[in-house]
Amino acid sequence: MKKKIKQFLYILGNYKSKFIKSISLYISSSVIDVIVLVLLPSLISSFFGRSSTIDLNFYTIDVDQKNGILIIGSIILLLTYLKSFLNYKSILSIIRLSSELQKKNRKKIFSFYKKIYINDISKNNLEKYLNYTSYVVGVFSENVLFKLVTLISELVIILIICSYLLTVDPIVLFVLILFFSSLFIGYFFLIRKFIFIAGKKQASSMQRLVEVINSIFKGFKEIKVLKLDKFFDKKFDYSNEEFNRYNVNYQKLIFLPKYLIETVMITFVILLFFFIKTFSDTSLSDNLELIGVFLFAAFRIAPLAYNIFSSFSQISSSWYSVEQLYFEFKRTNFLQNSDKRKSDKNFFKKKNSINKISDISLKNIFFKYQNNKKKYILKNVNLNFSFGTCVGIKGISGSGKTTLINILLGLLRPQKGKIIINKKFESDLTNFNEKISYTPQDIFLEKGSIFENIILGEKRNMVNIKKVIDSARNAQILSFIKTKSNKKTLEILKKTNVENLSGGQLQRVAIARTLYFEKEVCVFDEFTSALDFNSEDKIVNHLNKIKKNKIIVIVSHRSNAMKYCDKIYEIKNGTLK
Repeated sequence: MKKKIKQFLYILGNYKSKFIKSISLYISSSVIDVIVLVLLPSLISSFFGRSSTIDLNFYTIDVDQKNGILIIGSIILLLTYLKSFLNYKSILSIIRLSSELQKKNRKKIFSFYKKIYINDISKNNLEKYLNYTSYVVGVFSENVLFKLVTLISELVIILIICSYLLTVDPIVLFVLILFFSSLFIGYFFLIRKFIFIAGKKQASSMQRLVEVINSIFKGFKEIKVLKLDKFFDKKFDYSNEEFNRYNVNYQKLIFLPKYLIETVMITFVILLFFFIKTFSDTSLSDNLELIGVFLFAAFRIAPLAYNIFSSFSQISSSWYSVEQLYFEFKRTNFLQNSDKRKSDKNFFKKKNSINKISDISLKNIFFKYQNNKKKYILKNVNLNFSFGTCVGIKGISGSGKTTLINILLGLLRPQKGKIIINKKFESDLTNFNEKISYTPQDIFLEKGSIFENIILGEKRNMVNIKKVIDSARNAQILSFIKTKSNKKTLEILKKTNVENLSGGQLQRVAIARTLYFEKEVCVFDEFTSALDFNSEDKIVNHLNKIKKNKIIVIVSHRSNAMKYCDKIYEIKNGTLK
């Protein structure tokens, strides 16, 4: 239990005070319940035409039968309105706490995965990243945090109500506690285990269903071409049916306590009447106030007890989210502290703002991925890029081309070696990342027009229209826009949605974006793979014209794409040839 509390508080972080505040606000309604219980005997006496006394310990109020119903009834009614308002405010407080923490934790884990994604991609953990970022964080906030506030608050409310009932009639209270405690003990030892197992199976089956759906859409073309539709339809149907089965089992166990409590309530009421009738020296009419107080208390406790059972069940079945997030956040903090130590080492080192990149040197680069620490993907790579040149890099799949480019882009850190800018500055201590652009084979485009994707991230009032049109022309976009008018061209660029373009046309949009932003260092990775020979030839010819003002790096298996390269290197077994 101590370990679980530690894990929960670790994830809660700076929200501990808000957690306590939400519980306190929720518990405040119990004061009103006690006041109603104090007033209830007098209301019942007044209803049956009897005078009564309200004993407040420090003050006694005499109530006659004439105005008792009006006065006490009005007070109880006002208290009920106030209690509803407090309950509403407390629920809002819990919802805000749950949502705020969910937002914060989602951002934290999302930022963490962004940092490790490139280095961790070979583990094929995309489904895990999606599951943790979208699902597990939500399960913690909604099924653990929210329900834990409810469980603690309603347990305290029941204790407060029972404390008052102890002063009214300890024996009847004992019977009431006996009924509910026997139900809880029975639940704890017989049902709780099944709910926990059913909850875990429900969560696991949902994760498998998401994985299957993700695989189907990722491999949609291959599935269609290879006629594997039936095979994957069966996988989907099996996973969907599995989730449905486990979800039904989980939900029916969650609702079971509700009907058990209703049965216990009816049993308690009948036995209360039987007890008074059989063992009491007084008649039922003489015990109306006592019956009324305990009936009200029992019916107030019943929904609280159900909420406690339900909350406890959901917390138990969802606790895996606490354990998973705890270990992920531990990794997050370790990474952040590691980055902080690295930044602290560089804190007193001078940051150099470079106006112009004249030379880039990769010196003695060694790199290996986390999942295969014995094998270096790159071994003692030395490579130089000079201003005004175009360098080509080729190699078979898995040779290390992509890894080398990711290191150049600053997405990966080599275990050994450095990137030196202008023959004297380490790239980490410069503004090098502001000087480089990247055009991949797997095109990154946002939903929207060609125009919006060319100027992606640029403020509208900063857009250079002439540059947009020139970039579109040099990327061969205007070849499928049948007009020579700049005004008409701009209209078409703004109206044409990228979702309506072919693969080759999409590649041209990505190239146009690179040309528009005019970075000093331009990296092109298989950027013409979907283009026809004529379009490719025109684009690389344009790159040849502008290379005198840039450093251009081209990764391609097509010789035509690299025909203007000043040097071409081949990567074999992690080394340059």
